[in-house]
This record gives sequence, structure tokens and C-alpha cells, in this order.
Amino acid sequence: MKHLLIIEDDKIDQMAFERFAKNERFPFTYQFANSIKEAKLALKNHKFDLILTDYFLGDGTMFEMLDLKLDIPVIVTTGTGNELIAVKAIQNGAFDYLIKDIDGNYLKILPVTIKNALHHFETEKKNKIYQSNLEFLVEERTKDLKQEIAKSKTLENALTIERDKFNFILEALPIGVSLIDKENKITYFNQKSLEIEQDFNHNQNMIGKEVLSTHEPQFRENVQNLIDDFKSDKQSVLIRETKRDGNDFEISYHTIRDSKANYMGLLRLVSNITQRKQTEQALRQSEEMLRETQKIAGLGTYSINISTGIWTSSEILDKIFGIEANYDKSVKGWVSIVHPDYQKIMNDYLIEEVIGKKIKFDKEYKIIRKSDNKERWVHGIGKLQFDDNLNPIMMLGTIQDITDRKQAEHAHINSEIKYHELFTLMRLMSDTMPDLMWVKDLENKYIFANKAMCSVLLQAKNTNEPVGKTDLFFAERARAMHPENPQWHTFGEQCANTDVETLKQMKPMQFDEYGNVNGKFIFLDVHKTPLFNNEGKLIGVVGSARDITEQKKIEQVNKVIFNITKKASEKVSLKKLFNYIRLELGTLMNTNNFFIALYDKKTDMISTPYMVDELDDNSFFPKGESLTGHVIDSKKSLFATHQELLNLIKDRKVNASGPLSRCWLGVPLLLNNEAIGAMVIQSYTDENAYTQKDAALLELIAQNISQVIKHSRDFEKIYLLNQALKQSEEAVIITDLNGAINYVNPAFERLSGYAEQEVLGLNPRLLKSGEQPPEFYETLWNTILSGETWNGEFINKRKDNSRYLIQVNISPVKNKENIITHFIAVQADITEKRKLERDFIHAFIDAQEQEKQSFGEDLHDGISQILSAESMYIQVLRMLVKSSDKRIVEALDKIASLNIDAITDARNIAHGLMSKQLKEVGLLLAIEHICIDYTESRKIAFNYNHSGVVEADFNKDLKTNLFRIVQEVSTNTIRHSLAKNMDITLSRLDENTIKLVLKDDGVGIDFEKMKRENKGAGLKNVERRVILLNGKSTLESAPNKGTCYTITVPLQSVK
Repeated sequence: MKHLLIIEDDKIDQMAFERFAKNERFPFTYQFANSIKEAKLALKNHKFDLILTDYFLGDGTMFEMLDLKLDIPVIVTTGTGNELIAVKAIQNGAFDYLIKDIDGNYLKILPVTIKNALHHFETEKKNKIYQSNLEFLVEERTKDLKQEIAKSKTLENALTIERDKFNFILEALPIGVSLIDKENKITYFNQKSLEIEQDFNHNQNMIGKEVLSTHEPQFRENVQNLIDDFKSDKQSVLIRETKRDGNDFEISYHTIRDSKANYMGLLRLVSNITQRKQTEQALRQSEEMLRETQKIAGLGTYSINISTGIWTSSEILDKIFGIEANYDKSVKGWVSIVHPDYQKIMNDYLIEEVIGKKIKFDKEYKIIRKSDNKERWVHGIGKLQFDDNLNPIMMLGTIQDITDRKQAEHAHINSEIKYHELFTLMRLMSDTMPDLMWVKDLENKYIFANKAMCSVLLQAKNTNEPVGKTDLFFAERARAMHPENPQWHTFGEQCANTDVETLKQMKPMQFDEYGNVNGKFIFLDVHKTPLFNNEGKLIGVVGSARDITEQKKIEQVNKVIFNITKKASEKVSLKKLFNYIRLELGTLMNTNNFFIALYDKKTDMISTPYMVDELDDNSFFPKGESLTGHVIDSKKSLFATHQELLNLIKDRKVNASGPLSRCWLGVPLLLNNEAIGAMVIQSYTDENAYTQKDAALLELIAQNISQVIKHSRDFEKIYLLNQALKQSEEAVIITDLNGAINYVNPAFERLSGYAEQEVLGLNPRLLKSGEQPPEFYETLWNTILSGETWNGEFINKRKDNSRYLIQVNISPVKNKENIITHFIAVQADITEKRKLERDFIHAFIDAQEQEKQSFGEDLHDGISQILSAESMYIQVLRMLVKSSDKRIVEALDKIASLNIDAITDARNIAHGLMSKQLKEVGLLLAIEHICIDYTESRKIAFNYNHSGVVEADFNKDLKTNLFRIVQEVSTNTIRHSLAKNMDITLSRLDENTIKLVLKDDGVGIDFEKMKRENKGAGLKNVERRVILLNGKSTLESAPNKGTCYTITVPLQSVK
């Protein structure tokens, strides 16, 4: 069994090969190598009959294996179909080149390819042996003749030796040689002359014949003139002549002169150049003629002394070797001329084979010509001469430069290889191409068909079967196999005879050809052109075709998608759109049962706003475990046959509801990765109604439907929002990032007096009243540009210049990238509201002041008088008590002290409630008195300072409210802060604004807690008074960092 070396670095391909070898009973043993390195090691240790190698390997390519020039056939496999690599591989010695397809079909043809390679290799090997044996036999005859000539000569007679050399060379020449004397008569001819000069074959004796008789009559006069020229100074001439039988000859004449340059005759050389190239050889009767012959024929002679290894050579041989006359002509010198690749081979051959075994020297080998270092091919022939004891003493021989012949042989071999490679490549290329290719003769019979043509259209057994047959043969055979189905094979029935049309037009043509093959529709893009032979004669039609069935279907699918997308972009109702989708899909598949389902997550119910069904009309059902619900829950398409549906029901993945389909296909309607519904088609009769490609198409269309449904819902939301904005009582303004107004609602028009068209594109600053300072707007813009919402109040100006107070909420609008693109402002007119609030606060404070005045008077006139009387009674009691009772005396003293404090506090409270100090001394001193009183009585250091203000700056209401604010804040500080110091500052902020700051160093006050415990009445009073004064207040408090009130109010704020 043949043993293979498989070089493959891909483990998957190795596994695929082993699986194939095991399953298909692979008829060879094999060994894997994972790399070039492993392969070389395997070749060193094992014998292989064939190498199967991948092109790309981990440490190189298969060219490294080919470069080894192994005497083993090589087959190359690769996953890339590169034609140049294939040609190069075969040129470098690969037997064949296989492309590894995805399906592994190349493995099926691999055994046959390996057998062919082994058979081809063995055949070539046998042919080489046969050719070598044949050449040996031919040469043996020549060598035997040479040996007989050589035996008749002796070394003692130099002349005899030279004649032996001459006769040996002369008879070995592959050309006709004859000698012509001074009288133009033939005096000598060799055997080759008889073979070439066929006119004389009937007469074996050419001696004495007139040389002109060997030429055709029309050439004789010219030849005679040339011969006459030889007798003077002409040296040689070359004549080409065509004989009557059509053979071409090359005839050369060369002058023979003696040592005194006297004309002695002619040397005539004849070659039949219709069979082979001319080989020039010379023939001389003497040593001078021999040298001339060698020079003409390019044949050098040599003799070698076996005992000394010294050799002599002719001038011609020196020229072949490219050496000078003084060259070291020893065995070592000869070996140095031999090409390095052949040095050991030739040295061993000479010593061990020729001399050791006493055989003839006959070898072709390469040399490095010394004169120019060029590689040349030579053929060495030598015959040993022996002494009486049969010991070799001399070897005589010739060496001929055969470089041209070798190059011609290589060119011929390469030409054959190239032809074989081109044919193999053409067949390989055509059989590996997916396109159909064929050639027909003028009778419409196939001359050639590639594998794709045989398998796709003809259904032929192999690529040889179509030869000599017509399309009709294969069509009738296909129809006969399925007589029950008239549509089984209809290809070309609806098409014109395109072969006839191509021959009629006599130019390349393109056709669309289509029909059913094996019951399936195919569409071919066909190209045909007339075929002419080398003489320009029309011999048939060449054709190629590409299966564009899928392309045509894709074009139809794309058209449907385009139509649906276009319709979806139009303003049509969902019902009309869904119906249009069903009709368009109907051009590609069965849509007799089609519905769109929408899922309501709140109710967990499914509705079908569009449904066409032959057996079912349920348009509203719970999602539950329905098929449609399964698609919605999984967010994945479901494509199931009748049996698969039964399995789903059996496995309790879905519940049966309504008629069960033979084929069911549903795809989810996804929006932001949420299933909002499903699109479903089904067939109650055909289990093969749909395919996975149909599912992919529906998924694509479902994306558009999801977006359309979203847009429809968004439109409804936008419509409702727009209606809400239009009907809102609050003004709404939308601006871009730069503040340009993009939208206002009707409430804004009513509030501002401006129509929408008047303000679009303008900035809301046209509403500025000038009542707010620039820093107010700076704070507003900083807030909203930072992405936060601004809330506040300000006064705007209407179109008629009237003012109105608004409560405003301004929010930034951000896009998906969280970048602010617009601002929306909601404005509420609070002019009347604020007026009512101010009226209420004013009335409330007035009532409070009256109540305080009344309560203060009662406290001063009532409780204070009672406490004073009580103090007098305590003094009387003190005098009546005996002084020896210390405890009673101390108790009465303590009661008297507390009574005095109570009288002081009562008077202070009364004075505070009645604002007596404010009336008597004014605001500035009244605040100072409060600070002095509290400092003395509350153990808190009150520090008071005022600057930039005078009493005349304050009207009555401003005085009262600022005084009460100081009282309320001071009281809160005393009760809650545990402060040691409190600073009160009253100053002028600007020409029209007063600033009041009250700051303590206490523990801080939790105002939210105070509000929850209803202890914030004082704070509420402060807030009301600030509002009444049209002022602003800020309150800052932190644990252990004190509390600070800052209040600003305009002068003359209360009229």
C-alpha cells in the first residue's frame, strides 16, 4: 500500500481528512506533518510515495518542499484559489493543485487525483528508463564502431592514432560528410550521407560521382560558381536547398588546403534540417583535416594517461572548457572544471566505474567554463585502451558542447508541461468556477461543458457525458424521470433559440434565459459568441452563464422593501399601510393569512388592528402562552412547521388557540429592545410555504413597521401635547439655545399682547420691564445653562407697555446626547394674586400692630401696676418679719428681686408691643435701645451699627416693619441659638435700597424642625413683612456656625 506524507498545519483540516479517510476507506496509509520542518524530518527518516501539502504553512509555503526537487510526486491543496500560485506550483514540479472548498468536496476527488499522480509518476519513470535504454543501445552501436576503429590503431603510430580519431569522430557525426577532390568528384562519404542523400539510396557507391549531381538542377550553376571561388580564396559557404520531395537541406562546403595553402579539395557537410538542427562536424583525412573538422563540429578530443592522470586536449576542447594551453591538465584540473554539483559524481564515475570496472566513459554533465564562468552542458565519450595484461593505460575520447541541445530539450519538455499545465489549469479553472461554461458545434452538439454546466443545467453524470449530445437530449431525459410534473423541466421553453441568433448576428450577444430545472425556477444571465478555428472558419458557439436567480429575487425583495419604506414615509393610516404591506409581500410569498398584533403591557392583552385570515377572526385575546405571545416574550422570530407547533404545545411552551397552521412564521415588532407586538403570516395547507429567508425579510420590514407605529403614537402624543399647550391658561415659550423664540401658545398672546408671528425668532428680552437688575438675569442664565431649572418671579412689560408680575419656571430641554438644545418657560400671571397677598399681609400686620398696642397698654396699665403694688406689700412684709429669721428674710429678698425683674420685663414688653420707643426716638435709636435692653437682660452681647442712612430715609410703615423684624429675629436668637454675640447692621446698599443684616454666633437653628413643630410663627411674620416691603430675604444657618438674616428693601416701598 502506498504511503503518503500529508503536510497540514490546520487541525480542523486534519480532522476532516481523517474523518474522510475513515468513512471512505482511503486506499493509502499516511502520516501528518504540521510544518515544513516536521516534513523534512519525516522525509529523512521514512520513505513516502507521494506528498500532499497545503500551500500556507506555519513556517513557510509548499514552494520550500518543491525546491527540494524530491523524486516524489507532489499535490498542492489550498483554501485560496489563486491561479498564479497554481501555475507556479505546477511549473516548480507539483503534479496537481486542488482548492479546499468549504463543503470538503475536494476530498471526494482526492483519491482519484492521488492515483493519477502515482500512475503518471510511474509512467514517466518507466519512459525515462526506456528512453535511457534506447539511447544506450543507439550509442552502444556507435561506440562499438568507434571501438573497432580504435582497436586497429596502435599508440606507437601517431598518424594511425589520429586517423582512428578521425574515423571515430566521422562516423559518430549526425550529419552527412563527404570529400570532394580538385575535379569536383566525390572521393569519400560516410554512412550518414547515404541516409540523408536519398537520391543515391539505390546506389551505394557514391565514389567518383560529380558533386553537382547531388544538387537540384536549378542550384547547380550557382554551386559551380561557388566551387570555382574556393580554388582562389573562399574558405566556406552555406547553402540551403529544397529537394523535390519537399525536404529542406543545409549544405556547407569548406576548403581543404595543405600546409602550403594549396587547394586540395572540399569538405561537404549535409544536414536534413526538417528533422533536426544542423550539427556541424568536420572531417579531415589528416591531422590538419581532423582539427578543422573538430572546429567546425564543435567537438573536442582528448587522451588521458591512466597511470599519471595527465590528459591532452585539442584546441576545440580547450575552447569548450575555456582554458589556456598551459592549464593544469590533470584529473584534479578536470574535476575543477566540472560543475560543483557534479564534481564528486564525475570523479567517482571516472575512478570507480570507468577505470575500476573497465567500462566505456559515456556521461552528460555540467561544467563551469573557465573563460567566462558560465554553466555549459557537455557530453563526454571515452574508450579505454589496455596493455597485454588488460590493464587500462590510456583513454581516448571526445567531448562535445551540447548546451544548445539541452536547452532545446528543456524547452520542448517545458512546452509540453506548459501545454499540459494550461489544459489542466483551464479545466481546473472552468470546473471550479460557479459560472456555467460550454462550447457547441454548428449542430448544437456539445464539444465541452464545465462542471457547473453539467450539474446545474444538464444534470449530466460527468463532464464527458455532454460531448456529442444536444440540450434536447438532457431535457427529455429530465422530463421522462418526472412525467407526473410537467413543470419539472421547462428551462428555455419561453426563450428564443439564442444559438441561432448568435450565429446570425456573428458577434457577442447577451440573453436572459430562464425556466424550471428539477422543479425549481432558475434565471441565467447568458453570454454567447461565435467560435472560429485558427483558419478563421466558423465551427460553433462558445457560451457562459451566471445563475442570477437569487440576484433577481433580491432585486424583487429590495423593490418590495423600497415600496413599503416609501409608503411608510407617506401620510397614510396604519390600516392602509398594513394592507399595502400584505399586498407587496404577496408578490414574494403567501399572505392569505396575515395579521399585525399589538401588545398592551398594562392589560396583558393582544389586539390585531389589521388581520386577514381564512379560518380565524379573533382580533382581541390575552397574551398568555399564545404563539404570538411567545414571539413577544422571547423578542425572537418563530418559524415552525405543523409538527414543530405540536411539539411546542406538547412541551407546554405555548397553548393551542384557534386553527393550527401547517406553517407559521411570526416576527416581533421591537422598539428600543421592547416588543410592542408581532407580524405573523401562516399557511393552513402548505408546510413548505415559508423559509428562513422569508423570516429575515419579515424581520427587516418589522423594523419599519415598529418605527411607523412609534411615529404614529408619537404623533398622537404630540397632538395631545399641542392641544394641551393651546388650551393651557399658563403662557408657554420655547426658545433655542441662543434664546430665539421658536414657539408661543395662545395664553402667551393673551398675557403679553403679542401675536405669535410677531415674536418668532426674537429674544424674550423684548418683554423686559427694567424692574430687574442685570445680575438677576445673569443668575437666571447661569442656572439654566448649567442644566438646572430656574424658578422665580419678575415683572414683564406688555406690548402696550403695561407691567405684569409673573411666576416663571424655566427648564432646559436636552437631546439624546444630554446636550441642551432648547429652553421652555411656563409663565403664570400673579399680578392680582400678589396684590391680594399684599392687601392681606397689610391688613394682617395692621391688625397685629393694633393688637400689640392694645395688649401693651393693658400690660403697662394693668399688670405693671399690680406688680408695683405687690412690690410695696413685699417691702411692708419685710419690715414686719423679725430679722433673726434669716431664711424668711432671704426668701423675701429673693421675691422682691424677682418682682423688680418682672416689673422691668413687663415694662419692656409693653414698650415693645406699643412701639413707644419707635414713636419717641425713631427707628435708628429704637433699634439701639433694643440692643442695649437685650444685652443687659439676656446675657447676649448685641452689637449695633448703621451707616449711610438717616431717620428721614424711612417712612412710617418702613420704620414699623424694620423695627418688628429686628424684634422677631432677636427673639428667635435669644430663644433658640444659645448665642453669645449678635451683630445688627443697617446700611444703604445703593441709592434706593436699604440692607439689614442680623448675624449671631450660636449653634444654628433648624428652621424645618421649627416649622414641623409649629414654632415658626415669628419667621412667617418676618417673611410677610419683607413681602409687604417689596423686599428680599435670605436665611443662612449651619450647625455651630450661627445664623444670618440678610434683608434688602427699597426705600419708599410702602405708600
